Amino acid sequence: ATAPLSDFLIMPALALGALLEPVGLGAPFLWLAARGIDVMLAIGEWVAGLPGAVRTIASAPDVVLPVAFIGVLVCCLWRGPLRWLGLPLACAVLVWPRAPTPDLWIGDSGLQAAFVQGREAGIVRPGVRQFAVDVWTRRRGLEAVDRSMEGWTCSRFSCAPLEPSGPVALWWGRRPPTSEQLAALCESAQVVSVRTVVDDLPLSCAGTLVLDGLDYARGGAVELRREGPATAWRALWVSDVRGDRPWSRYGETEGQ
Repeated sequence: ATAPLSDFLIMPALALGALLEPVGLGAPFLWLAARGIDVMLAIGEWVAGLPGAVRTIASAPDVVLPVAFIGVLVCCLWRGPLRWLGLPLACAVLVWPRAPTPDLWIGDSGLQAAFVQGREAGIVRPGVRQFAVDVWTRRRGLEAVDRSMEGWTCSRFSCAPLEPSGPVALWWGRRPPTSEQLAALCESAQVVSVRTVVDDLPLSCAGTLVLDGLDYARGGAVELRREGPATAWRALWVSDVRGDRPWSRYGETEGQ
Protein backbone atom coordinates (compact mmCIF):
# COMPACT_ATOMS: atom_id res chain seq x y z
CA ALA A 1 0.00 0.00 0.00
CA THR A 2 2.92 2.35 0.64
CA ALA A 3 4.97 1.39 -2.44
CA PRO A 4 3.29 3.91 -4.83
CA LEU A 5 3.65 6.60 -2.18
CA SER A 6 7.36 5.88 -1.89
CA ASP A 7 8.00 5.48 -5.63
CA PHE A 8 6.03 8.45 -6.95
CA LEU A 9 6.21 10.98 -4.10
CA ILE A 10 8.84 10.40 -1.43
CA MET A 11 11.82 9.30 -3.54
CA PRO A 12 11.38 11.94 -6.31
CA ALA A 13 10.86 14.66 -3.72
CA LEU A 14 13.99 13.61 -1.83
CA ALA A 15 16.01 13.55 -5.05
CA LEU A 16 14.83 17.01 -6.11
CA GLY A 17 15.32 18.35 -2.60
CA ALA A 18 18.90 17.07 -2.43
CA LEU A 19 19.62 18.42 -5.92
CA LEU A 20 18.20 21.90 -5.28
CA GLU A 21 19.31 22.32 -1.66
CA PRO A 22 22.73 23.84 -2.60
CA VAL A 23 20.93 26.75 -4.32
CA GLY A 24 18.37 27.16 -1.53
CA LEU A 25 15.37 25.72 -3.39
CA GLY A 26 15.18 22.27 -1.83
CA ALA A 27 13.01 23.07 1.20
CA PRO A 28 9.58 22.67 -0.49
CA PHE A 29 10.51 19.26 -1.90
CA LEU A 30 11.97 18.06 1.42
CA TRP A 31 8.79 19.22 3.17
CA LEU A 32 6.74 17.25 0.66
CA ALA A 33 8.89 14.15 1.25
CA ALA A 34 8.43 14.52 5.01
CA ARG A 35 4.65 14.65 4.64
CA GLY A 36 4.79 11.54 2.48
CA ILE A 37 6.81 9.72 5.14
CA ASP A 38 4.24 10.76 7.77
CA VAL A 39 1.45 9.28 5.65
CA MET A 40 3.47 6.07 5.10
CA LEU A 41 4.03 5.68 8.85
CA ALA A 42 0.34 6.30 9.53
CA ILE A 43 -0.61 3.58 7.04
CA GLY A 44 1.85 1.17 8.66
CA GLU A 45 0.47 1.90 12.12
CA TRP A 46 -3.09 1.36 10.92
CA VAL A 47 -2.23 -1.97 9.26
CA ALA A 48 -0.31 -3.16 12.34
CA GLY A 49 -3.40 -2.49 14.45
CA LEU A 50 -5.72 -4.66 12.36
CA PRO A 51 -6.91 -7.95 13.92
CA GLY A 52 -4.44 -10.72 13.17
CA ALA A 53 -1.85 -8.37 11.68
CA VAL A 54 0.74 -9.34 14.27
CA ARG A 55 1.22 -12.94 15.34
CA THR A 56 3.86 -14.13 17.76
CA ILE A 57 5.30 -17.59 17.09
CA ALA A 58 7.44 -19.46 19.58
CA SER A 59 11.10 -19.82 18.66
CA ALA A 60 12.15 -23.11 17.12
CA PRO A 61 15.11 -25.16 18.43
CA ASP A 62 18.60 -24.00 17.44
CA VAL A 63 19.06 -26.77 14.87
CA VAL A 64 16.13 -25.52 12.78
CA LEU A 65 17.78 -22.34 11.48
CA PRO A 66 20.67 -24.13 9.69
CA VAL A 67 18.21 -26.67 8.26
CA ALA A 68 15.97 -23.91 6.89
CA PHE A 69 18.98 -22.01 5.54
CA ILE A 70 20.18 -25.07 3.63
CA GLY A 71 16.68 -25.48 2.20
CA VAL A 72 16.64 -21.86 1.00
CA LEU A 73 20.05 -22.30 -0.63
CA VAL A 74 18.89 -25.42 -2.48
CA CYS A 75 15.76 -23.64 -3.74
CA CYS A 76 17.69 -20.57 -4.89
CA LEU A 77 20.93 -22.03 -6.26
CA TRP A 78 19.92 -25.42 -7.67
CA ARG A 79 18.74 -25.52 -11.27
CA GLY A 80 15.83 -27.53 -12.52
CA PRO A 81 12.83 -29.12 -10.80
CA LEU A 82 15.00 -30.82 -8.19
CA ARG A 83 15.49 -27.48 -6.46
CA TRP A 84 12.01 -27.83 -4.95
CA LEU A 85 13.36 -30.65 -2.81
CA GLY A 86 14.71 -27.89 -0.60
CA LEU A 87 11.25 -26.45 0.04
CA PRO A 88 10.39 -28.77 2.97
CA LEU A 89 13.70 -27.86 4.59
CA ALA A 90 13.08 -24.15 4.01
CA CYS A 91 9.70 -24.49 5.76
CA ALA A 92 11.22 -26.27 8.75
CA VAL A 93 11.12 -23.11 10.85
CA LEU A 94 7.32 -23.04 10.45
CA VAL A 95 6.46 -26.70 11.01
CA TRP A 96 9.12 -27.90 13.45
CA PRO A 97 7.58 -28.93 16.79
CA ARG A 98 8.14 -26.43 19.59
CA ALA A 99 9.14 -27.27 23.13
CA PRO A 100 6.30 -27.34 25.69
CA THR A 101 5.44 -23.90 27.02
CA PRO A 102 6.72 -23.38 30.58
CA ASP A 103 4.27 -22.62 33.35
CA LEU A 104 6.32 -19.91 34.99
CA TRP A 105 9.25 -17.57 34.33
CA ILE A 106 11.23 -15.73 36.99
CA GLY A 107 13.72 -13.08 35.94
CA ASP A 108 17.30 -12.58 37.02
CA SER A 109 17.59 -11.89 40.79
CA GLY A 110 13.90 -12.68 41.23
CA LEU A 111 12.82 -9.11 40.53
CA GLN A 112 10.13 -10.05 38.01
CA ALA A 113 7.96 -13.06 37.21
CA ALA A 114 5.33 -14.15 34.71
CA PHE A 115 2.85 -17.02 34.85
CA VAL A 116 1.33 -18.63 31.77
CA GLN A 117 -2.42 -18.79 31.21
CA GLY A 118 -3.29 -20.16 27.78
CA ARG A 119 -1.44 -18.02 25.23
CA GLU A 120 -0.93 -15.15 27.65
CA ALA A 121 1.76 -14.46 30.23
CA GLY A 122 0.56 -12.60 33.31
CA ILE A 123 3.20 -10.11 34.47
CA VAL A 124 3.45 -9.91 38.26
CA ARG A 125 5.16 -6.48 38.35
CA PRO A 126 4.06 -4.45 35.32
CA GLY A 127 6.76 -2.12 34.01
CA VAL A 128 9.65 -3.77 35.87
CA ARG A 129 12.42 -5.38 33.78
CA GLN A 130 10.14 -4.93 30.79
CA PHE A 131 12.82 -5.69 28.20
CA ALA A 132 13.48 -9.12 29.71
CA VAL A 133 9.73 -9.78 29.83
CA ASP A 134 9.30 -8.83 26.17
CA VAL A 135 12.21 -11.00 25.03
CA TRP A 136 10.95 -14.04 26.95
CA THR A 137 7.31 -13.74 25.88
CA ARG A 138 8.25 -13.34 22.22
CA ARG A 139 10.57 -16.33 22.38
CA ARG A 140 7.77 -18.48 23.79
CA GLY A 141 5.08 -17.10 21.48
CA LEU A 142 3.08 -15.54 24.32
CA GLU A 143 1.30 -12.23 24.73
CA ALA A 144 2.43 -10.26 27.77
CA VAL A 145 -0.48 -8.91 29.83
CA ASP A 146 -0.52 -7.22 33.22
CA ARG A 147 -1.85 -9.36 36.02
CA SER A 148 -5.27 -8.56 37.41
CA MET A 149 -5.26 -5.97 40.18
CA GLU A 150 -7.80 -8.09 42.04
CA GLY A 151 -6.79 -11.24 43.85
CA TRP A 152 -3.29 -10.03 44.72
CA THR A 153 -1.81 -8.31 47.75
CA CYS A 154 1.30 -6.25 47.09
CA SER A 155 3.50 -4.13 49.31
CA ARG A 156 6.71 -2.21 48.83
CA PHE A 157 8.82 -5.37 48.88
CA SER A 158 6.51 -8.24 47.95
CA CYS A 159 3.56 -9.40 45.89
CA ALA A 160 1.51 -12.55 46.48
CA PRO A 161 -1.87 -14.03 45.50
CA LEU A 162 -4.71 -13.68 47.99
CA GLU A 163 -6.00 -17.19 47.38
CA PRO A 164 -3.88 -20.23 48.36
CA SER A 165 -2.06 -22.18 45.64
CA GLY A 166 -1.50 -19.13 43.48
CA PRO A 167 1.08 -19.28 40.68
CA VAL A 168 3.96 -17.39 42.30
CA ALA A 169 4.81 -15.05 45.17
CA LEU A 170 7.69 -12.56 44.97
CA TRP A 171 9.88 -10.92 47.62
CA TRP A 172 12.25 -8.38 46.04
CA GLY A 173 13.37 -6.48 49.13
CA ARG A 174 17.11 -6.27 49.79
CA ARG A 175 16.56 -7.50 53.34
CA PRO A 176 15.49 -11.11 53.93
CA PRO A 177 11.84 -11.61 54.89
CA THR A 178 11.01 -12.52 58.45
CA SER A 179 9.89 -16.05 59.24
CA GLU A 180 6.27 -14.84 59.42
CA GLN A 181 6.51 -13.04 56.09
CA LEU A 182 8.07 -16.05 54.38
CA ALA A 183 5.43 -18.34 55.87
CA ALA A 184 2.68 -16.09 54.47
CA LEU A 185 4.29 -16.19 51.04
CA CYS A 186 4.50 -19.99 51.11
CA GLU A 187 0.85 -20.26 52.08
CA SER A 188 -0.22 -18.14 49.11
CA ALA A 189 1.64 -19.70 46.17
CA GLN A 190 3.10 -22.90 44.78
CA VAL A 191 6.40 -21.16 43.98
CA VAL A 192 8.05 -18.50 46.15
CA SER A 193 10.88 -16.31 44.88
CA VAL A 194 13.07 -14.42 47.36
CA ARG A 195 15.73 -11.99 46.16
CA THR A 196 17.98 -12.54 49.17
CA VAL A 197 19.45 -15.71 50.65
CA VAL A 198 17.08 -17.69 52.87
CA ASP A 199 18.81 -19.51 55.73
CA ASP A 200 15.81 -21.27 57.29
CA LEU A 201 12.39 -22.22 55.95
CA PRO A 202 9.27 -22.28 58.12
CA LEU A 203 7.12 -25.41 58.28
CA SER A 204 4.48 -23.87 56.00
CA CYS A 205 7.02 -23.92 53.14
CA ALA A 206 7.04 -27.73 53.05
CA GLY A 207 5.87 -28.76 49.59
CA THR A 208 6.48 -25.26 48.19
CA LEU A 209 9.29 -24.54 45.76
CA VAL A 210 11.36 -21.71 47.27
CA LEU A 211 14.05 -20.04 45.15
CA ASP A 212 16.39 -17.55 46.80
CA GLY A 213 19.33 -15.31 45.98
CA LEU A 214 21.77 -18.20 45.98
CA ASP A 215 19.81 -19.91 43.20
CA TYR A 216 19.72 -16.74 41.10
CA ALA A 217 23.43 -16.08 41.65
CA ARG A 218 24.19 -19.52 40.25
CA GLY A 219 21.66 -19.71 37.45
CA GLY A 220 20.23 -16.28 36.55
CA ALA A 221 16.67 -16.31 35.22
CA VAL A 222 14.67 -19.54 35.22
CA GLU A 223 11.77 -21.21 33.45
CA LEU A 224 9.66 -23.66 35.45
CA ARG A 225 7.44 -26.37 34.01
CA ARG A 226 5.28 -28.70 36.06
CA GLU A 227 6.04 -32.39 35.68
CA GLY A 228 4.27 -35.29 37.33
CA PRO A 229 3.06 -34.56 40.88
CA ALA A 230 1.74 -31.15 41.82
CA THR A 231 4.94 -30.28 43.68
CA ALA A 232 7.34 -31.51 40.95
CA TRP A 233 8.92 -28.87 38.72
CA ARG A 234 11.47 -28.99 35.93
CA ALA A 235 13.73 -25.92 35.89
CA LEU A 236 15.67 -24.51 32.96
CA TRP A 237 18.19 -21.91 34.10
CA VAL A 238 19.86 -19.35 31.87
CA SER A 239 23.26 -20.65 32.93
CA ASP A 240 22.35 -24.11 31.60
CA VAL A 241 21.98 -22.85 28.03
CA ARG A 242 24.33 -19.87 28.04
CA GLY A 243 27.47 -21.75 29.02
CA ASP A 244 30.31 -20.89 31.39
CA ARG A 245 32.03 -17.79 30.06
CA PRO A 246 33.86 -15.00 31.94
CA TRP A 247 31.45 -12.36 30.65
CA SER A 248 28.30 -14.29 31.52
CA ARG A 249 28.98 -15.36 35.09
CA TYR A 250 26.73 -14.06 37.82
CA GLY A 251 27.85 -12.05 40.79
CA GLU A 252 27.60 -12.41 44.54
CA THR A 253 24.33 -13.14 46.27
CA GLU A 254 22.43 -10.42 48.10
CA GLY A 255 21.48 -10.41 51.72
CA GLN A 256 24.51 -12.26 53.06
